Amino acid sequence: MKNLRDYVYISQMESGITDLTDKIFVEDIKWKKHEWADSQGKLTNSDDIDVLYYNETFSDDKIYYEIFKHISQYGNTDYGKWARSSELEHMSDLRFNRYSVNTFMAEHIDHIRSLFDGKNKGIPILSIVGLLNDDFTGGEFMLCDEVIPLKKNSLLIWPSVFLYPHKVMPIKSGIRHSFVGWVW
Repeated sequence: MKNLRDYVYISQMESGITDLTDKIFVEDIKWKKHEWADSQGKLTNSDDIDVLYYNETFSDDKIYYEIFKHISQYGNTDYGKWARSSELEHMSDLRFNRYSVNTFMAEHIDHIRSLFDGKNKGIPILSIVGLLNDDFTGGEFMLCDEVIPLKKNSLLIWPSVFLYPHKVMPIKSGIRHSFVGWVW
């Protein structure tokens, strides 16, 4: 593999995953404002997207097994081989993201020191994004200054290193629902 794009994996999840996550679209769920750590590690509340953590909403592991099924097909890279042997114990809780009109995710890399506190130490080696709907405009996922075409039930996996800056463009209409997770 000679090209950064060779390490980017896009696939389609089973449609049952969307059925499982339909409950996150319900308005009475307590969404929170997105938090992120600045360069000094200080957590900051943003006024952009809303987030919801998997373990606060439901506990069915079907979505995790679907993700790991795809990680096992990630290719013959060291990342894929390592992740296949790790199973669920080396994956963060999923975070669901809700993007409303005019919200976006600024460009960043996934060198997330605060993600694995306590007993889990390290930084992510794989980043995962799943798109749960596609009935919105805008909200394109950009990776390394390239639009990555995603549709409902798309799953995107790539290395969590500085070579892969990414962002979500502003939403023009509708609401974009996705989830993110990391493997270490």
